[in-house]
Amino acid sequence: MTNRKNAILATVVACALLLSASPAWAAGAPTERLATASAESASLTALSVPIKGCSTSAWRYDSTSRGTRTLTQIGPTQANRNRTAKSMRVTLTSDVGGTVNAQFSGATNVKGSVKVAEISAEFGVSAGLSVTASVGNSVTFTVPSGKTGYGDYGVWSLPVRGKEYRTLGPDCTIQSRAASTLAPFRVGWDVTVK
Repeated sequence: MTNRKNAILATVVACALLLSASPAWAAGAPTERLATASAESASLTALSVPIKGCSTSAWRYDSTSRGTRTLTQIGPTQANRNRTAKSMRVTLTSDVGGTVNAQFSGATNVKGSVKVAEISAEFGVSAGLSVTASVGNSVTFTVPSGKTGYGDYGVWSLPVRGKEYRTLGPDCTIQSRAASTLAPFRVGWDVTVK
């Protein structure tokens, strides 16, 4: 009986010595499995990070070209004929007033006030969403003998072509749409002599 106990004890001691001598069994294997799991987790995390690109921006506006200014006439055409033998100075005075508003066509994602401000800066005018022509505004010019001076009173406006655009994410595509504006910028007269 004693010999059997000694044999069992010897076997247990031998196993303990083998385990202590093998770090792969004692500690390495769990450590390797943990490291492998951590690496796999990091790989999955890296794959889940979105690719960085453009985000969708707000609409913007740029003027691209301008046309010839036009007069929105307020009131009837005035006229004064020179029946003298010499040239004479003629004065015409408005007897009708009114307001001219900016006109927009095409894309309308950008506010009219933003477009008018950009047009003013781009072309050196004082454009507005509206301009009012008052009664009593006068113009004086020379009319030769035998000729007639004509005057149209109103508000001068500038026709402008432009575009509205924005960036679309994530591939940075530019979306663009045409936009036209007739921007009033000054009260005045258009005079001719015939």
